[in-house]
Amino acid sequence: MGGVSTMDRTAWARIIAVGAAALLFSVAEFRLVSFLFMDQILPNVQAAAGVLDGLPHWRVYQSRVLGPLVMAAIHGVGPSWINAYYITGIGGLTATALVMFRVGQRLGDAAGGWAAMLGLFVLFALFLSRPWLYVWDFFVLLVGAVFLLLVVRRASWWAFLALMAVAFFNHESALFIAIWMAVQGLADNWARWRLDWRRWEWGLLGGGVLGGIAGLELVELLRTLLLKREIGPEIFGDVSRIGDHGDQIHIKLLDNLQATATWFTHADYAFNLLIPLALLAAVAVAAVLLARHRLKMLGVAAYIATQAAALYIAAVLAETRVLLQLAPFLAAAPLLLTWSGWRDDEASS
Repeated sequence: MGGVSTMDRTAWARIIAVGAAALLFSVAEFRLVSFLFMDQILPNVQAAAGVLDGLPHWRVYQSRVLGPLVMAAIHGVGPSWINAYYITGIGGLTATALVMFRVGQRLGDAAGGWAAMLGLFVLFALFLSRPWLYVWDFFVLLVGAVFLLLVVRRASWWAFLALMAVAFFNHESALFIAIWMAVQGLADNWARWRLDWRRWEWGLLGGGVLGGIAGLELVELLRTLLLKREIGPEIFGDVSRIGDHGDQIHIKLLDNLQATATWFTHADYAFNLLIPLALLAAVAVAAVLLARHRLKMLGVAAYIATQAAALYIAAVLAETRVLLQLAPFLAAAPLLLTWSGWRDDEASS
C-alpha cells in the first residue's frame, strides 16, 4: 500500500509540474504579447465583440463565434473585456500546451512531452505578428493539438466528428478535419478491402464527407443569420480593390506568390523568409510520413497539403498568425518522424 501511495504522489506531482509549467510559459508568452501588441489589444477585443454584435471586420469572420462567446462569458462574471481576452488567451494556450504534452508523451515518453510543449511555445512566439491576434486564433491552436492527439491515439471516428462539430463554431478550418476523415477513411478501407465495398467501414469516411458538408452549411447559416454588416471596408481603406474582396473569401494567391518571391530574393531584418519555409517544412514532414507509411499517413498528408494550399490562396501570409493552425503539427514533427507506432492495430485508447 505504501508503494502504491508513493506512486500516486509521484504521478500527481508530475501532473502538477506539467500544469504549472504550461501555465507559467503561457503567461510568459502573453508578456511578449503585451509588449508586441500593447496598442493593438483593444482593436482585437473590439473585433471579437463585433462578431457578437453582427459587425465583424469581414463576413467570413461572422461564423467564428466560439472564442468571442467564451470571452463574453468570462466578461459576464466580472473581468473587463481586455482582461477577459487575456484570460481566454492564456487559458487556451495553457490547454493547448497540456494537450501537446500528451501528444509528445504518446510519441516519446515524458521527454517527448516536454519537447512538444516547448516546441509549441517557440512556434507561438515565432508566428506572432502585429496588429492582429484574434481570440479565435487561440482555439484554432487548441483544435489543432486535440486533432493531433486523436490521430496518434487512433481514436474512434466519432471523436473526430465531435471535435469537428465544435471546431466549426470557431473557424472554418475545421473543414481540414473533415478532409482528413474522408481521405483516411478511404485509405483505410482500400488497404483492407480494396474494391469489396460491402465490407467497408463507413464511419470515418462518411463522417468526414457528411460532417464536412454539414459544417460548411452551419458556417454559412451563422453568417447569414448573425451578420448585420461587415465593417472592414469602413476600417481598412486598401481592401476594396476590384477582385480582392468578395462575399465568401478574399483571394490572396497572387499577392502571396509575389510576397514569397520578394522574401526569397530580398533579405530583410523581419526574416519573412521563415514564413514560406515554415509551410515548406510542414509539407515536407507530411511528404516524408507519407513516403514511409503510405496509406496510413495519406489523411495526414492531405490535411497538411490542403492547409498549405488554402493559406496561400485565402490568407495574408505576412500576418503570420494564420500559420498557428500548423503549429501543433510542426511542434511534434521531430517526434512524428521518429515514432514507430503507426500500425493499423494501434489501440484507440
